[in-house]
Amino acid sequence: MCYQYVKAAIKNKENYYLLLDKIQFMSRFEEVLNSLLRINNLDIYVTGSNSRFLSSDIVTEFRGRGDEIRVYPLSFAEFYSVYDGEYEEAWNDYMIYGGLPQVVGFQTERQKAEYLKNIFTKVYLKETIFKV
Repeated sequence: MCYQYVKAAIKNKENYYLLLDKIQFMSRFEEVLNSLLRINNLDIYVTGSNSRFLSSDIVTEFRGRGDEIRVYPLSFAEFYSVYDGEYEEAWNDYMIYGGLPQVVGFQTERQKAEYLKNIFTKVYLKETIFKV
């Protein structure tokens, strides 16, 4: 079904981009991805993290037909380059709240702490502990 949908959406020889998240919930996703990889003008990006489906599994399954891109938190230099405040204040925020890009946009300590608590609850607790 996914393959037919994507194939029908490609109308010409222009480049198309497909972003897939939570692919582990798609039935027979390995077969679907292998089929999609045969479409020459389609770039496919599979995102996400899950304790049941590790990046090493993807690398093994699709060896030679894709690249793994790891996304890390901001370095302090990157964090400070977009921080609206003094250097020492930026360093304190970075040391307390870390380098997640969204943290820079929050003004209050409460907003920053709530954001990190939500990330911890949604990602760590739900994806790692409860699915093992």
